[in-house]
Amino acid sequence: MDIRVWYGHSQRFGHLGVPQRWVNILGSVAGAQAPVRLTYRLNRGRDHPLSTGPDGLRLRGDGDFNAEILCEDLRPGANQVLLSATDGAGCTVTETVDVHYVPDTRWSLPYHANLRLGHPLPDAVQVVEGQWLKTPLGIRPKHPSYDRLVAVGDRTWTDYRVRVTATVHGFVDGACGVLQGGFGLLMRWTGHYADGNQPCGEWRPSGAIGWYRARWEDQPAPHRNLNISDGVVKDEALVETRPLTLDPDRPHIFECSVRSQPGGTSLYGYRVWPAGSSDELLCDLSTEGRPGESPSGSLLLIALYADVTLHEIEAELP
Repeated sequence: MDIRVWYGHSQRFGHLGVPQRWVNILGSVAGAQAPVRLTYRLNRGRDHPLSTGPDGLRLRGDGDFNAEILCEDLRPGANQVLLSATDGAGCTVTETVDVHYVPDTRWSLPYHANLRLGHPLPDAVQVVEGQWLKTPLGIRPKHPSYDRLVAVGDRTWTDYRVRVTATVHGFVDGACGVLQGGFGLLMRWTGHYADGNQPCGEWRPSGAIGWYRARWEDQPAPHRNLNISDGVVKDEALVETRPLTLDPDRPHIFECSVRSQPGGTSLYGYRVWPAGSSDELLCDLSTEGRPGESPSGSLLLIALYADVTLHEIEAELP
């Protein structure tokens, strides 16, 4: 039995900025005899229990885990996370992850990241969920599944426009209920909310999500839409849904924007066009936000049962 930490035993957070309330130590326990008891301990504190996958949601594979640690619990500078696993045969293994945290940096705006280059992931994005692989063309989920997530930007960002160059290769089976595969850009992200699950599953309140989805409920064709999440009632207003099929071998520009308005709500936009063909606009949606939405936050890139390569990210003031 061993504990595999996907992004290394020395990790840093906050050096670019703080996109959400958590840092995430991701990995898996391999070769264990069930049942497995897994915990993490921060800086010689108490043990916190960790769930292991599969759970049908964020934890995809056997033994996968996500240690969500609140930023406010980390010390500035050096921290140590001790992972400990005990299996059904009584075997115990441990791994230590050194975490360097910089609390006071603001993510720059404008911002540009070319993910085709060989820079370490933490120098461009903050991984929230899943095992993302670096390829010559960008970053791509190793195992497309529920909510493979990366965040860009800062919790303090209010108004911005972000263009993401990405290739949506296709969607995979495994969606639950009406949650069908999609590639989404979630604005005004601040992190999952504690909801009694480990890892947390609640993502509202936030801003709006611009989606390219495999389908929605009984719609057979891929489509586009812009969802506004309600921070109080936990439902969604579907602004528009129309058939849209993208070339799976061609990069496209997915642009989202948010601008504050008088009265506390915001104006959201979502546009899509083929890379290199800005005059060939495939999607142009906009809508006003709703009461209870997040007033600020970063951008969360969502690969929901989707095989996606992220090539480049450009953020600027709207």
